[in-house]
This record gives sequence, structure tokens and C-alpha cells, in this order.
Amino acid sequence: MKTISKLALLIIGISAISSITGCSKDGTIGPAGPKGIPGIANISTDSFHVIGPWVKGTLFNGNSAYLFTATDSAITPSVIAGGLVQLYLSPEYGKVGNGQNGNWVPLPYTVNGYIWNYEFSPYQITVFIDSINGTLPNTNPYSNPTYPNGATFKVVCVPPAAKAKHPTTNYKNYAEVKQTFNLAN
Repeated sequence: MKTISKLALLIIGISAISSITGCSKDGTIGPAGPKGIPGIANISTDSFHVIGPWVKGTLFNGNSAYLFTATDSAITPSVIAGGLVQLYLSPEYGKVGNGQNGNWVPLPYTVNGYIWNYEFSPYQITVFIDSINGTLPNTNPYSNPTYPNGATFKVVCVPPAAKAKHPTTNYKNYAEVKQTFNLAN
């Protein structure tokens, strides 16, 4: 037993001495690696599909509207304070009015006398539908094809540093945002 303990102690001692003295930083530094793909860290895109129900509620301005709220962990206090949160409506609804030609439509978006818009707070986003004259639409969007029941929305969250790096980006144009930040669809 004593022989095994002495042998183990000898192996540990040799390992410790080797690790301390065996490595050095002598020699030339190797060549730089290849240039990486340009990109921006922490740009978030999330999509959510509205299947209903839209809830009748009151907006911050006192108008009545139909609302749908989704959670999004990328809408942080930092993004709200100095970055950007932009919501887009899916291309299938972009074909309706305003000549969007099937592209992601930035909100706010007005069509058929109704305003589709959004508001956000930390970690959530609320989509709402209001009328141009501030009155509540006559029917619930859940049962009316004029409204985006079944539509997909895309949230893009840009942190302050990324927004500052790209001050001329048109955030209302999803194709430009996608190209600027090298985003997947």
C-alpha cells in the first residue's frame, strides 16, 4: 500500500513540475486566420402567428381597439432605451393595399380604414387594430377576414450598439434590414 501511495505521489509531482516548466511562449506567432463573415451580434428576429382570440381593450391614447399580446425575451430594457423594436406583417397580408407587393409590411399599416399598429414594453409586444376615426371596429378580428387572424408577424430587435453602427438603415424596409444585418428569412 505504501508503494502505491509513493508511486502516486511521484506521478503527481512529476506532472506538476512538467506543467509548470514544460510550456513556453517562445517561437513565432502564427499567421492570422481567414476573415470571418460580417455580422452583428445580438440582433433578434422572432415571428409569431396570431390564431386568436383578439381581445377588446383600450389603448394608451384612450381609443378602443382589438389587441393581441405576445412575449418576446429580446425586447429588453436596453433595446427599448436606445435600440429599436420594429414589427412587420407577413407578406400574405402585405399584398392587401398600399402596393407592398408581397414584402414584409412595417407597422403601423393602414388598410381599409383600419390601422394595424403595435406597442411594446419589456419582454412583450402588443399588436392592435384601431380605426382611422378612433372607433372600435364593428366585429372581432377573430371572426372577420379583414383582420389579420392567422397572420404572421415578425419582430426585429436591434440593440443600441448595432443601431448606432448603422444610422442610415431604413428600418421600415425589411429587405434592407435583412441585408444590413445578414438575417435569415
